[in-house]
Amino acid sequence: MGPWSRSLLAAVAGNAERPDLVVEDLRIEPGVISARVDGCEVTMTAAPIPQRIWTAMTRYAKGMGQLEDAVEGRVQSVHLEHLLDEDWGEQLVPRPRAIARACACDADAACEHVVALAFAAADEVERSARVLLRWRGVAGLD
Repeated sequence: MGPWSRSLLAAVAGNAERPDLVVEDLRIEPGVISARVDGCEVTMTAAPIPQRIWTAMTRYAKGMGQLEDAVEGRVQSVHLEHLLDEDWGEQLVPRPRAIARACACDADAACEHVVALAFAAADEVERSARVLLRWRGVAGLD
């Protein structure tokens, strides 16, 4: 599992095990990850990365091989995560308290449905790193 997928799981699911639940209709859009999990509507939301920060990161990464690949969503890169945090004070995967969670079955959204959504989203990031950038609202990626 790549670094972005691991970071997403750590932020949302912590050390929880993958629940044996059915996740359907997974949607990853700017600021929102949502799905139906065993009949419950579940969402995770986070503020987008500010455009000025992403523009600066994109300019910096130009011509830098794997870092440029990461800002274009072709690979997961711990280097990109580190640079965003250290140089611009922005997290590629937001800290746990910056990710709002909602589930139709639990007002506190501390249920296994949210954990199942996190695992499904991490699996999708494994298939395409670009989807994490889409969630973070990076312009120009779809």
